[in-house]
Amino acid sequence: MSTRQDLFLLLRDFSDGKISVGQLKSRLESLLNQGLREALTAAQRKKFQDFYTWYADMYDERLRPHSGWIGRIKDIWAQTMRGEYRVPLTDVQKKAKELSELLQENPENPGRF
Repeated sequence: MSTRQDLFLLLRDFSDGKISVGQLKSRLESLLNQGLREALTAAQRKKFQDFYTWYADMYDERLRPHSGWIGRIKDIWAQTMRGEYRVPLTDVQKKAKELSELLQENPENPGRF
């Protein structure tokens, strides 16, 4: 099995709620150590980097976003002044799904790894 296919299966398990964000991050690091970046196309690498840096790595279950427009102001203030990024779990799941869909697109053989 390729690291690209491993990533696809990992993202699918995460989207299905079978694993937590912590498990996802741990396994992503393992795949990176196995040479994941080299197995991805340029577009996939860019999408993966965005997902890993701004969603999976920034997510902290203790820092959930506040609701409402005042909550949004509080979140922006905390991000600007304290470096606290409040990423909702639903955003992490959405980006994981987008990345897994991109991984399925294979220019040589669509729908196959």
